[in-house]
Amino acid sequence: MSDIIALKGRAERYYNRGSNASYAGRLPEAVYYLRKAVSEDRRNKRYIIDLISVLNQAGFYEETISYGAEALALEPESADKATVLFHMGEACYCLGLNEASKRYIELCLQTDPEGVYASDAGLYKTELDIISSMEADDEAEEGQSGGGKAQFRQGADAGIQEKELSVALHISMGNYEQAYKAADELLSSDAGNVMAMLFGYMSAVKTDNTFGKKRYSKLLSGIRDCSEMELQTLCRYFDSRGEDKLAKDVFASIYQENTFWKEAGFALAAAFYNTGETSAAFTALERLKMLDGGGVAELCLKNLRMDNPPGRMSYCYAPTAEQMDMLCTELFSLLDSPGSSDDYYILLEHDLVLVMRYAEASDLGDVVGALNMENEQIRDIVRRLLLDYYPDTAKKLLLAALLRDAEPDCDDGVNIAGDIIKVSDLTDRFRMRNFTVPSHLEEKFGRRAVGDVYMQLPGIDVLDIDSPDKEYAFAANAVLLSAVGEPIDTPALCDAYGLAYERGKEIMDKLAEKGIV
Repeated sequence: MSDIIALKGRAERYYNRGSNASYAGRLPEAVYYLRKAVSEDRRNKRYIIDLISVLNQAGFYEETISYGAEALALEPESADKATVLFHMGEACYCLGLNEASKRYIELCLQTDPEGVYASDAGLYKTELDIISSMEADDEAEEGQSGGGKAQFRQGADAGIQEKELSVALHISMGNYEQAYKAADELLSSDAGNVMAMLFGYMSAVKTDNTFGKKRYSKLLSGIRDCSEMELQTLCRYFDSRGEDKLAKDVFASIYQENTFWKEAGFALAAAFYNTGETSAAFTALERLKMLDGGGVAELCLKNLRMDNPPGRMSYCYAPTAEQMDMLCTELFSLLDSPGSSDDYYILLEHDLVLVMRYAEASDLGDVVGALNMENEQIRDIVRRLLLDYYPDTAKKLLLAALLRDAEPDCDDGVNIAGDIIKVSDLTDRFRMRNFTVPSHLEEKFGRRAVGDVYMQLPGIDVLDIDSPDKEYAFAANAVLLSAVGEPIDTPALCDAYGLAYERGKEIMDKLAEKGIV
């Protein structure tokens, strides 16, 4: 009883702090404390719904969708359900997922036509209807007139893209004089083109053009906005060149504190660290840690506070190999020495989330194999990971297979790019997108058994998710024959599926290495 009371009190304290921060407009604090409240009490609908609201305000739209799915699974009352659906629709709209947005908005209006968000939902629906209508008109017009207005509208964009490709081609071939001229020409057509600025600067550096370097460094330092792809390109460039003073000017210009753009904030923290402003770097990372609920910023802080910290930080918002090693070491230590306290499971989930987000799918076999799926709390963690927006389909397939093995009748939801589907439907969805499953396998071993084998092969590093159908069929047949105790004739199987013997033997060796056959 005392544990329950302590847990409730802690969750309420976090919730109250988060609510107060939200009312005061301190969104980073609100996000941080409401995340903590939800992690303490996953069954409290009010905590999750309030968290969803501040996540949308802070721009964490992917998380809104994940937490929204979790809230809907708790079967809230109509008014709360409509609130969740509205926020999910708004998040999808901001992510450019118009069809999903329209679906959630319409469900919101159906659930509570006179609710608090009904008016705003109506405005979204009107706008989404207009967008759908315009897209339909464009498609019809393009079909009737061979492109017509749509083709004309896209002409300018195509011209810009062609010029970008031209500059990139000159850069890749080492034709820096031509690249400099092409960048100038591109800027005359599109004065805010970030790629033109970067390529122009690179060309000026390569040709030792002092005037060009000053001109383009000034343009880069004046960037106020850019796309995620452009930011990633800038980060990769500064990682490879180490021009940290310019990097600090560029990322300080791009990053606006009220945008909550984690990637830009992390790049600025790296620029502070790499230019010797360690205190400013730590302050920026602490703020990001609060926004991200831990995450990459927390891993980076641990790394930088070691006795022998790295000499430089990467500008890219992702763990380094050293940081991933630290994380995996901590995770395996937790799995090797199971605990029973709430703090243990909170830390375990935190580390599993990071590993699922940032580790390669092929590296997850050992982690997944160490999970004790007989433990109900670990199964609950796996359920929440399936609803997380970030991990890719291959990773979720592996977790779904684990959950289905532990609970054969499991019918939980899985979040695939904002689309919530059931675990029981995941095999079919995966097969539809990637495979042609031989009918003789399903007839002999059953559809469910074949589907489970197909799901597991990418996650345990036997095959890639994009491997040919014949390799999946070969491997699945071998696994299923082994499972029923029948002998495996590798050459005959290779002939049956048109597979080279060397490749077939390689797959069999991997299956044997994993202890599957």
